[in-house]
Amino acid sequence: MKPPEPSQDTLRVLLVAPTGADARRSQALLAEAGIACIVCADVAALCATLQDGVGTIVLTEESLAGDNLQRLKTALNQQPPWSDLPIIVLTQGGADSRVAIYALDMLGNVMVLDRPVRVATLVSVVRTALRARARQYQLREHLIERAQAAEERIQLYRTEQQARAAAEAAVQLRDAFLSIAAHELKTPLTSLLGNIQLIERRIAQHGELSERDRQAIHVASQQGHRLKQMIDALLDVSRLEHGQLSITREPVDLGRLVEQVIREVQLGVTQHTIECSTPAEPVLTLGDDLRLEQVLQNLLQNAIKYSPNGGAIVVTVERQASHAVVHVRDHGVGIPAAAIPHLFERFYRVPDVAEQHIQGAGIGLYVVKEIVALHGGTVGATSQKDGGSTFTIQLPLLERTGVPATAERREVSRGPASDPTRAPRRGSGRPSVLVVDDDSAIRALLSEVLRDEGYHVVSVANGQEALHELGHRDDLPQLILLDLMMPIMNGWTFLSHQQQDATLATIPVVVISAGSTLQQQPLPHSSATFLSKPLDIELLLGIVDRHCHAR
Repeated sequence: MKPPEPSQDTLRVLLVAPTGADARRSQALLAEAGIACIVCADVAALCATLQDGVGTIVLTEESLAGDNLQRLKTALNQQPPWSDLPIIVLTQGGADSRVAIYALDMLGNVMVLDRPVRVATLVSVVRTALRARARQYQLREHLIERAQAAEERIQLYRTEQQARAAAEAAVQLRDAFLSIAAHELKTPLTSLLGNIQLIERRIAQHGELSERDRQAIHVASQQGHRLKQMIDALLDVSRLEHGQLSITREPVDLGRLVEQVIREVQLGVTQHTIECSTPAEPVLTLGDDLRLEQVLQNLLQNAIKYSPNGGAIVVTVERQASHAVVHVRDHGVGIPAAAIPHLFERFYRVPDVAEQHIQGAGIGLYVVKEIVALHGGTVGATSQKDGGSTFTIQLPLLERTGVPATAERREVSRGPASDPTRAPRRGSGRPSVLVVDDDSAIRALLSEVLRDEGYHVVSVANGQEALHELGHRDDLPQLILLDLMMPIMNGWTFLSHQQQDATLATIPVVVISAGSTLQQQPLPHSSATFLSKPLDIELLLGIVDRHCHAR
């Protein structure tokens, strides 16, 4: 707030005269000139009045006799730094007067007038002194304004720091919540989806279920996978904000990857057909095939979602100069032109989708854009209202320098597909698997799935129980399925103990946990395979089958 302008009180004259008559006469003369004047009986009274505000002081040399000069100097020294109070001294000897010389030396801003002084001269000098004092008050106001501005900036900075600290604390709290939520939500989700897959496998083997029940299980499976995708997307947003979403880089054949993703997506849709156009020669880029699969899955699911009446979705892979390009085109409801620039913003949803009952959290396309950017590429969209949409990904093209088989390597890394209709293993030579998980429902699910396939299964609740079990067995298991976040002894500690034992270190380990747990703490040096919850039972069985046969 700006300080007030100097008032009449702060520009008044303090007068000390030899006699009361002289004081009243001088006061009257100044009043006629429009100058406010306060008569002080002596220097002591004058000093007491200084704190109430003053424009200038007028006094005679007699007033400064004795210790009054020192008293006045002491009072002036107590004025604020900006103050340089003008003092007018009336003397008989002018500037050569001894008192005048002392006053000039001790008081600083002193003007000396010879007595008797003409009224016009006195008024002129007083007005000059008051103008000088007014400028000092203006300086004071400026200094006050600057001090207030500085204080406001300091307060703003403190507020900003507090807000930033609160925001950082909120982000840390959110990330901690997401990490816990990922584990706590994915654990029951693993049990839910795993049991659904177990039932589906048994249906495939025995066929003992009505079509209505099959449809109910299919809906439950779809909704469970939808929940999984939402959890994964939220975790990806958190990782992206903190620069923690890392990618591996190896040659990826986009044509093979697209064909594989289409096969997987087509299995889950009935109203849509997904067509694929890829060149005969590989279209290679350097990137993370799992993350690129996530991008393609998202764009295909988006195309399906925005084509509620079904129809064809066309995916095209091609080379364009130095780019590997993928187009995903649908014939659905389209996107308004005003929405297209915002499509890839975090949590953005097209305004009219709610009216069309199209669900979504506005996360998927944001994650797509960020993953593509991590690969050095771009993603864009073109669309017409009610005329469908085309999403285009451009990635740096990698010239073929050998025979990279990324997609083939990727499928092998997943393990051979498990046949749900094959007969389970029987007999005394059954492979043995140790399941280590603190969740009883997960232990029961994995035990039942593996026993259905003819494996011998032992399950324990934590790493300590696992080490005890391994230490008291003559025949070690062919494989260990290990959760990470467990009480008493977690998975990280168990792996460290395992690696320190030459015998136990030969047992392969499949780590089964929420993907976010590896963000908290990487695995110790180990050849462990990692599977993220919720599990794909077919994928799990393929990996178990490969490991157990390899031994």
